[in-house]
Amino acid sequence: MSLAERLHRSPAGSPFVGADASDVPFAQLRPGFVADEARELPGAAAFDALLLELSAGFGRRHWWPAASPFEVAVGAILTQNTAWRNVELALANLRAVGALEPAVLLALPPSTEAAGQPKPGKPSSGPSSLEALIRPSGFFRTKATKLRALTTWWLAQPGGAEATLATRPLADLRPELLAIHGVGPETADSILCYAGGRPVAIVDAYTRRVLARHHLVPHAAKASYEELRAWLAARLAPDQLVREEFHALVVAAGYDNCKPTPNCATCPASDPDKL
Repeated sequence: MSLAERLHRSPAGSPFVGADASDVPFAQLRPGFVADEARELPGAAAFDALLLELSAGFGRRHWWPAASPFEVAVGAILTQNTAWRNVELALANLRAVGALEPAVLLALPPSTEAAGQPKPGKPSSGPSSLEALIRPSGFFRTKATKLRALTTWWLAQPGGAEATLATRPLADLRPELLAIHGVGPETADSILCYAGGRPVAIVDAYTRRVLARHHLVPHAAKASYEELRAWLAARLAPDQLVREEFHALVVAAGYDNCKPTPNCATCPASDPDKL
């Protein structure tokens, strides 16, 4: 799928990068989330039923919210250890100065000191620093360093980073992403799935909670990232829309329902303790 085919606006009008722009219910597009050949694996049928319930309740997610693959990658860094609403504030700051273009972001002064910005309350003597712009996302000093490392890699790709993400063999590309400062497994897989259009499985804290609480992987809280990624990859259909919707639905469930203290009453999924 070309980049142009992955850039959309949802029916509500907001931009996103994804496999399908329609608001057609998932169940009308795919028979389920689990691959046919995986249905006999432990937990596969219950996993599929759970995701179909979430999909019916939450509807199409139109995720990842971004106007370009680079914005996806920036968001994947900024969302580390913070809520998405804080990421949106930081992205809005970057957008306002044109810094959701890689070369513009890399040209920003990295820190307040480098920008010549005095203490709060005094006039600025230079452009806003990257740290200042992303401050709403938290951990802004470390995230600024990470963004500069990722953007340096992005600009260095022969033929463009978007082509690299979309076409390089995953066996080579994923380790290369993981070698970039600040890019861990969840960040790398988010970039691959949403910026690159690659059908990879993403594991996050919400995934761990959902899998554990629905008795699919009881030890999910303590399992390694790669163990859970392999569990998901063995069951989810290797279909781009499936992988994108899976992660987006788990995020939706985790954000409103599957919190550290669960709120099952309003979740569209069956209460796991009543099954």
